[in-house]
Amino acid sequence: MLHPSFPGLIINLIIIIFSSQWVLSEDLSILSPDSPQLKSLPENQQLPSYPPGALTSYTPNPKPGFVTTRNGHLYLDGKLFDFRNFNSPELVPRDTVYEITDMVRSVAGFATPATRAYSLGVANERWGGNQPVENGHISGWDVVKNDWIYNENVWRRLDKVLAILADEGVKVIFPIINQDYGKVEEDWVGNFNDLIRHRYNVSDYRQAELTVDWFVDKSIREDFKKIIHYFLTRKNTVNGRIYGQDDTFLAIETGNEMNWSLIQFNATNITDPSDPLTSDPKAPPPLPAFTMSHNRSAPAEWTLDIAQYIKSLAPNILVMDGSYYQARVEAFGKTFIVGEHGFYSNASAYEYFYKNFKGAGALVWSLRGHSEPGGFITHSEGNNIYSLHVPGFQNQTSKDFDQLEYEIVRQTYRASFDILGKPVAPFPVPGPPHAFFATNSTNTGISFKGSAWAAHYEIWGAVNGGSFVKVADNVLDNVNSGKLFFALDPSQPEQPLYIPPLSYITIRLPQVGWKDDKWYDGVVTLTTSINLVPSTFQRRSHSQPHHSRGQLSHGSVTHSHSNVKRQKKPAKESPSISKRQSKGQKGGWYAVRAIGVDNVPGGFSQAAWISASDDI
Repeated sequence: MLHPSFPGLIINLIIIIFSSQWVLSEDLSILSPDSPQLKSLPENQQLPSYPPGALTSYTPNPKPGFVTTRNGHLYLDGKLFDFRNFNSPELVPRDTVYEITDMVRSVAGFATPATRAYSLGVANERWGGNQPVENGHISGWDVVKNDWIYNENVWRRLDKVLAILADEGVKVIFPIINQDYGKVEEDWVGNFNDLIRHRYNVSDYRQAELTVDWFVDKSIREDFKKIIHYFLTRKNTVNGRIYGQDDTFLAIETGNEMNWSLIQFNATNITDPSDPLTSDPKAPPPLPAFTMSHNRSAPAEWTLDIAQYIKSLAPNILVMDGSYYQARVEAFGKTFIVGEHGFYSNASAYEYFYKNFKGAGALVWSLRGHSEPGGFITHSEGNNIYSLHVPGFQNQTSKDFDQLEYEIVRQTYRASFDILGKPVAPFPVPGPPHAFFATNSTNTGISFKGSAWAAHYEIWGAVNGGSFVKVADNVLDNVNSGKLFFALDPSQPEQPLYIPPLSYITIRLPQVGWKDDKWYDGVVTLTTSINLVPSTFQRRSHSQPHHSRGQLSHGSVTHSHSNVKRQKKPAKESPSISKRQSKGQKGGWYAVRAIGVDNVPGGFSQAAWISASDDI
């Protein structure tokens, strides 16, 4: 829901009601293990020496126990667990261990490791929708069994996600089903209207809406409970946990934005003297009157019935719904969090929000992680608003990275400690990236799967049996998926790599006119500048930006197990350069090292050998 004091804000305010407890670009391809460059290791193979003290491993930090509530706050093992973090809508749809782990470790880097996933997928492609059968948790209705058809392969993906979340100590809020926003164009992952279509074999979207009342019809409610029962009694195929007994869940949400409704607002009824966001004289002026049009919000009777059923199967997991207005919620002794916020017109609005909002939790919409073929997953929300990434990049090499993410991530990071009354800790130290070799139409090169919280990277080379030598510095990976590539000469692995500069977006694009039809038609503005610093690394003009990194040889930049570990002191670096040459097959060893925001060296990738004796 829109908070009345913030133009352009999309927000979903939620209360806890029961608290008892990766495809490459066409001209770039990865070398397979059978490729000539990779299939032969040198005779008398000798792995290079890493610098002393180099991080090459990571130990997860699980956090057992159920999250509880008390006096409007969240607790874990008796310690305050209030949070400021990000939504992770790509978490459940992703299938690779690397992408899931990178996303999880991205949110794990904040003071409180908590996030919110997106809802279960409901297949609707048969009706021209966006969710194919192979990606839907629910793919249809079985008239013989009188039950839903569950796609086991997709549920196993969710098993994997929950197991990784548990291993990394991240608690997750999970909405069971998505709201029907009234238009098929906004039916992205499948919603409860698609359940109606499957159950009653109604193909027309509008007809399904008019035929069955989701919140009133008792039959569809009982059928919805079958999904809840399947969900909460499922045994995870990875770690053996029963979902309803899994403390990885911070809360089960009755649905995504289920309180979207027909509400009339005007300047007289959106000012709440007990709400600091609306009573502060320095707050932005109230919005003009507007209407959110839909049938109604979730009726209390439906919410209570579904909540009680969830609690009967998961008595120790918190249950959430989509109610609004903090003062009203807390007056009934409930714990209030902001499930979605963001799309502000400027970064200062985030600072204002974090300064004034004192509720138990707040999650920015939204965060994406690294991509399997290198670079990042990106997503456009329209009007120059894009998904965010840690640690936040100040200089954008692609239009598909939000120009506010540097400020947003840092303000949220600080706020995550402030809400706990703790001093702001140094940024997480990234763990080892994953280096691999690739080719385009001209060159062989190196790429890598990045590390969560890495600000930049170093590339190191070595002859067989020698010691690693740094051959590239200040390498960035804030490019679109599959667009990370650096040409190299495998016969000279200790030769410094030429890292051509990339063009940065220096004109700040206004994030104006963002429109969410289901909430509010608003106008926002933005003006900020980018500060560029000369580079200190060799082989480029001093006029180039500090964070110049290799561009693709085809000249375009378009849309791990990375590891997060806090470390106060830098790992010692002693790059003793070896003059020995390989006595066996010619080629080179390469590795990539991640460097954290505070310039603390992080993890080295595993050393990878590439031969110089074969042509591409």
